[in-house]
Amino acid sequence: MRKLAVILLSALVFMMCTEKKGRLHEVELKQAEEMKSGVRVENVFLDLKYGLSQSAVFSRFRQLAYQGVIDLGKGSVFEYTMKLDTQTVKAGFHTEFYHDSLYSFSLLLKGKNEAEAETLRQLMLKELKMKFGEPFVIPSEEDTTKRDFYFVKDNQRIELLYPFQARKCAVTYVDYPMETRMIQEEMRLEKEARKKNNQKK
Repeated sequence: MRKLAVILLSALVFMMCTEKKGRLHEVELKQAEEMKSGVRVENVFLDLKYGLSQSAVFSRFRQLAYQGVIDLGKGSVFEYTMKLDTQTVKAGFHTEFYHDSLYSFSLLLKGKNEAEAETLRQLMLKELKMKFGEPFVIPSEEDTTKRDFYFVKDNQRIELLYPFQARKCAVTYVDYPMETRMIQEEMRLEKEARKKNNQKK
């Protein structure tokens, strides 16, 4: 019985690991297919481009604020007012950089509560479908009863995930080739660090 229990537990662990590993498998296959085209999307949002340095990105934000395209809200945070269907929505920004190059840009759509954040997510989904077609639909990591949506075109992946904060819905644009290089570098550095630690023992 003990041996059978060990076998069953091992099988369960394997299935869980396989499921976790394969969660975005179809998205990754599509990315590999799109990469073969060699076509790149450079513009992310309001002339912000992938690869811009952090100082260049915030210089562009300041320029947009001076032009009245975006606002400087509470706490000196930049905000963008956008139309979704018949609603006027305030959106914040979140940026991520790899070696001082922009590779991820998020619009944070602000609702009054979680239900409104989900409504905004569905409205944004409708807009993205009109432009990119049907997305990949995958159970959310946050709540498997909810769904995450992924669009892949050229070098860009667009993520519309189940609201990660109670009153915000994030729409994230990612230059996934740059993201892949970052992940590979992190894995290499982690491997080298483990090797050094083992040598010290």
